[in-house]
Amino acid sequence: MNNYLTQVTKKIVKLGGLATLINVLSPLSTSGAQLNFDVIVKNEKVGALDISSIMNNDRLQSQFQVTKNNWSLTQLASDLKVDHFNWLQIIVNNPSPSYQFPQTFIDLQRGGQGNTWADNIPWYLDEVPPPSVIGQTTNGRNVLTPNEPFTDINGNGQWDIGEPFTDVNGNGRWDQFKTSPPTFVPPNSNQTALDFFSQGSQLTLWDDPTASFSAVTFLVGDFGNQTYDFLTGFSWSSFLSSNGSRQVGNFTEGALFTQQYADLVEQQFGYKKVDKLPNYLFPGTLEPGKVDPIELSGLQPLAPFVAWTNNFPGVNPPQKPDTILGAFDSSGSLMAVNDDGDCSLD
Repeated sequence: MNNYLTQVTKKIVKLGGLATLINVLSPLSTSGAQLNFDVIVKNEKVGALDISSIMNNDRLQSQFQVTKNNWSLTQLASDLKVDHFNWLQIIVNNPSPSYQFPQTFIDLQRGGQGNTWADNIPWYLDEVPPPSVIGQTTNGRNVLTPNEPFTDINGNGQWDIGEPFTDVNGNGRWDQFKTSPPTFVPPNSNQTALDFFSQGSQLTLWDDPTASFSAVTFLVGDFGNQTYDFLTGFSWSSFLSSNGSRQVGNFTEGALFTQQYADLVEQQFGYKKVDKLPNYLFPGTLEPGKVDPIELSGLQPLAPFVAWTNNFPGVNPPQKPDTILGAFDSSGSLMAVNDDGDCSLD
């Protein structure tokens, strides 16, 4: 795998090999309320992603809308040989790491976190219905367990430190009712869009109420056999505004899916990352010493991309071919060359 960071608006890649898979990570960002960009898989636009802040900028709202052939999510999944789509969210810089909430963790964690229940699948939207539901909150969340009984000494309608309570589960602290989101994603859907919501104030999981944190969110294709790949991603952050209210913002297209994230998903949930949904796919057969040019126009300045080369598409020749990735500017001058490693172009 070769990683490059370019400062050219037009990128030419020349390489020798049998197939090249490229994920382009365009650094389009905004600290405002909205970000829109296309979702490209295997050289073709298949949908669009719309990200915005709502509820006085306290909540992030994202929607993946299928655009190819006016298809549904199910039809697009079938075309890409995916079982279904979902979201993966990772908190990447918890300022107060703890055993329960490390510096980098999948949100929601396996089984849930705090008073929120979650299934044992890594994706953000539950795919397994919650256990027995005893009611609903005013905003439509499922209530799974009641509050532990307490004596409301000051009559404010909520438990306060020092007020006596019944420790039903014996954990030494008062527990609020456990809830789950109002919806879950079945394996298939005839809808044409997949929504995502995340509330910054609800993710303040550490003691410092002024702490900021960042997150990366990926649209993933689940292949149905505990393997997956991502179609696209974006990063965002939660922070205190000048008036003291918590807000979400700094939306940036093209979050890099790192090996650390893949390891977290596999170690905690048993799901393995595979490379089957590149932005661009360039198949071809080369002769020894041949240089094959590939041109991608319209890339943003400082747009990083990840390229994979596959030397063995089902065939293992006696002598291994060696594929070298070269980066050229728009004039055709060689900017860098890399063989089995990482590289940055300044």
